[in-house]
Amino acid sequence: MLAKIFQILIYWPIFLGLRFFTRFEIQGQENLIGLEKKPVIFAVGPHCSYIDGPIFAAAMPRQGFSPRDFFPVRFLCIARYFSWKYILIPIFLFLTGTLKVVRSGGDLEKSLAEPIKVLKNSSAKICIFPEGKLSSDGKLQQGKRGTVYLFQQTGAIIVPAVFVGNFKILSIKTLFRTKKLKVILGKPLFHLTGTLENMTEQIMREIGKLSY
Repeated sequence: MLAKIFQILIYWPIFLGLRFFTRFEIQGQENLIGLEKKPVIFAVGPHCSYIDGPIFAAAMPRQGFSPRDFFPVRFLCIARYFSWKYILIPIFLFLTGTLKVVRSGGDLEKSLAEPIKVLKNSSAKICIFPEGKLSSDGKLQQGKRGTVYLFQQTGAIIVPAVFVGNFKILSIKTLFRTKKLKVILGKPLFHLTGTLENMTEQIMREIGKLSY
């Protein structure tokens, strides 16, 4: 509940800031109709900025003034950033309801234990960046297996989504309002087939298609 309240409170400052500085646009919100009470994994790329999370959350549909039906959007973060040695970062992660991911040498069950538990026991909305790292050139990179593993273990619906214009969004050009930013939400994926690698490729293809 705390994460939901906090995200609703910061929604409008972020949304209006994006509209002012980047001519922010959102497409595909109609694809989320009927998913309000269901567990959803948003698979989003390319991951180019540390503020991709707040940008994506600002793309959620609203009911009147509030985006409450899809909030909180839970994000994943490496467990070490929850340490108090990072000062304000763990506070922000706590307030936004961010979930821990443990580095485990490829053991996905251990690594994703917390998001699996959340998706199994609620109508949670989790945003994951399948590439697993920031893109150095703004292009969609090869996906990791974590998104598909979450899907297999929880049965949550996958919604592919793409950023257009988020590369170097924190550059000085943004202050001069020369950037254009768009989030495109794709159609839900209910079924995937094949190995983890095959299904990961399917998801990345769906994300890639949205930008054309």
